[in-house]
Amino acid sequence: MLWYACLSVTAFIMFWWDKGAARRGEYRTAERKLFTVSLLGGWPGSYLGRHVFRHKTRKAGFGQKLAFITVTILATLIVLTLYLSRYFPP
Repeated sequence: MLWYACLSVTAFIMFWWDKGAARRGEYRTAERKLFTVSLLGGWPGSYLGRHVFRHKTRKAGFGQKLAFITVTILATLIVLTLYLSRYFPP
């Protein structure tokens, strides 16, 4: 849980930083970096940052990729939980 919390805060800050850079016309954070942090576990912070800062909301492709990452992570967690519950019952 600490891992997800740290990466979510990191993702949120990255969205805030990138939105500010976009407004100022400065160097931007690569989408690949935003996706990487999301894939490593920061997807909750990515969704929150995207919504709060209204950043990358017009890019349908970005939203689809973020949704794919989220579904993949959640499906993996569900499969792992079911698999491990067979060997480590509550």
